[in-house]
Amino acid sequence: MGRGQNLGRLFLTGVLLAFFLIGCNTTSQEASVQPPPPLPRKPRVAKTKAQEGREAGERREAYTYDPAGRRDPFKPLIEPKKVVVEKKEEEIKIVSPLQEYDLSSLTLVGIIWGELGKRAMIRTPDGRGYTVTENTPIGKGRSRVLQITPDGVVIEVISKDRRGKLVRETVVMALRKEEG
Repeated sequence: MGRGQNLGRLFLTGVLLAFFLIGCNTTSQEASVQPPPPLPRKPRVAKTKAQEGREAGERREAYTYDPAGRRDPFKPLIEPKKVVVEKKEEEIKIVSPLQEYDLSSLTLVGIIWGELGKRAMIRTPDGRGYTVTENTPIGKGRSRVLQITPDGVVIEVISKDRRGKLVRETVVMALRKEEG
């Protein structure tokens, strides 16, 4: 074999290799450019509203709400209870500490006249002083300050007699004059 034949074979091999590489290269470019084939679509049939309504009616039954035996959904879950209290005449609500003492055990200490109105200072048996105005509850029972005068305090005492009728009396707590 001669040198020329080797060169010829080498040349031929190079040319074939070049064609092979060029052919592979163009094939891969063409494959990436082509889009995939489109998917077959179902034909869509338009329905009228009457047909849709009939189909919906076939699928669902008519529902009606029966509220019998059920609670009202618009009322709150927790309702405040209304307590009805029968108030007996004998029950008296204590509003001030002055209602814990008898009128005879209270002492009038002073009377104050000013821009805020008339006020009186009353001392309890334990030595504490309290300021009262007109309509202040005072003493055991249903007593209240009716009027404050410069000389004393007029107290209205409401009590029951033997027959159960309410009796109104007025008691005056006089201001003691200083001796001397």
